[in-house]
Amino acid sequence: MILFLGVIYHVEDVFGCVKLLHSLLEPGGSIYIETHVTNIQASVPIFEYASDTHPTSAPQGRGTLRTVGLSNYLLPNVLAMENLAQSYDFAFTHLNGSANVYSRESPLRQVFRFDKKM
Repeated sequence: MILFLGVIYHVEDVFGCVKLLHSLLEPGGSIYIETHVTNIQASVPIFEYASDTHPTSAPQGRGTLRTVGLSNYLLPNVLAMENLAQSYDFAFTHLNGSANVYSRESPLRQVFRFDKKM
């Protein structure tokens, strides 16, 4: 099991990161991903590019670029997370049921499970 909580939207190479996470898991293993999601409504998978100069779902934090990197980078929607899981051969579960008090109280924070297929 890998807990990847509050990290993926800080990663500049989301695709390489998920590929690496996949390689670390045994078949049947799971990654729990918590992330800030975009508030843009779309019927297609999107990653919103955080910005300090344009109104976006979160600021980018470019002031820290030369020291620790960007604070926020790509903000996915739920469909982007599902597509990301399927692209790297994971089963996808959006853990946003009525029991998820965390996401209900903070709608821009969502939790997902990626299960490595057997």
